[in-house]
Amino acid sequence: MNISLNINMIFLPRHLQDYLLLHELAHVRHKNHSPAFCAELDRLCGGAARAMACELKQHSMVLSR
Repeated sequence: MNISLNINMIFLPRHLQDYLLLHELAHVRHKNHSPAFCAELDRLCGGAARAMACELKQHSMVLSR
């Protein structure tokens, strides 16, 4: 399995960089965004996955450069 990352993520705050990495690593176990994937990601993020996903949306212009 390959994990692809957007180079522009270096412009994000560190905790959102970590979130993106954890998101992609959760896909190693769960190939989709199923409830099991969401639970795994939330566990990896210490219960803050939803909040970080919302915060990441505020930085969408950074990732679309």
